[in-house]
Amino acid sequence: CGVAKEDRAGYGGVLRNKEDVARALFFGSVAANDADMAETGAVKVALEVFLAMNWKINDSLFIEHDSLVVFSWFVNKVMRPWSRQAIFAGIHRDMLKA
Repeated sequence: CGVAKEDRAGYGGVLRNKEDVARALFFGSVAANDADMAETGAVKVALEVFLAMNWKINDSLFIEHDSLVVFSWFVNKVMRPWSRQAIFAGIHRDMLKA
């Protein structure tokens, strides 16, 4: 999820296995006051943690988030802000690894 307050935004998440048991927690912050950017950062970190944990290749990764804006950025490349292209390139690379 992403949360923005005044001059900072934060994100966090939980990776769970098929039995719904938490396997990893993560959180961080971004400098801008932008909840959409925070959610994008959460997706990127979730992929990085998933890859670092070396889960079996047949495990699936489902990402749930609240922002329709961020969802539309993932579905339609044309809608992505130019300033966010580097982060989406990193997410795409991680998706190919997964």
